[in-house]
Amino acid sequence: MKKNSAILIISLILLSACEGEFVESDMAINLVSPIDNETCYDGISVPGNLLDIPFRWSAQGQFQDFELHIDAINSNKEVINPDNTVIKTVNSGETQTMVRLNYGQWYQWKVKGNGSESISSKEYTFFSQGIPDTNTAPAPAVIQVVSNSAGTLQFTWQRPDDPDNSVLVYDVYFDDQPNPTTQVESNITEIKTVEMTGLQVNKEYYIKVITKENPAGNSSTSILKVTAR
Repeated sequence: MKKNSAILIISLILLSACEGEFVESDMAINLVSPIDNETCYDGISVPGNLLDIPFRWSAQGQFQDFELHIDAINSNKEVINPDNTVIKTVNSGETQTMVRLNYGQWYQWKVKGNGSESISSKEYTFFSQGIPDTNTAPAPAVIQVVSNSAGTLQFTWQRPDDPDNSVLVYDVYFDDQPNPTTQVESNITEIKTVEMTGLQVNKEYYIKVITKENPAGNSSTSILKVTAR
């Protein structure tokens, strides 16, 4: 009987020891953004063709602080230079920060949490957006009817906003199709009043003004439907 009791006690001790080895940690770090294996468009452009990119994660458990690790990688997802790892320390009460990085580059990132024990998140990769096209298309011109009576229509348009302050030229089309193809003015540089005569009263016509950058560049199109009076 004593022998059986001793065996039972030893078994319980061993069982307790084994159970202790499999206790799961209540600490975890999960990456939020930039999203894994995607292009990041959240960066803010700053001088020098650089981006301020926001990094966000969530944390479970108590940490003293976090370490954000970022490495530039090549197309094979290999670290280009391990000596150039960006490491940024973040206070434990924060789970986001901003880091200045290059345009058009693959990166990998992870977050390490320091506390009663140190743990790391999974590792994500992302591609920072390419340098944006600084040549922006002009806004569509605003077409205005000047007069409309007795089968005669006069119209003009307003010069649209153009962020690039480019020289603008205009093509003007007019006929009875929703997307008119009959050109009445070509590559004019000044806004003018165009007059169309001999129109059928109560019939619908369409005015189209294409605004183009000169030399050849971006363009925008405006179409206005009018009923001849």
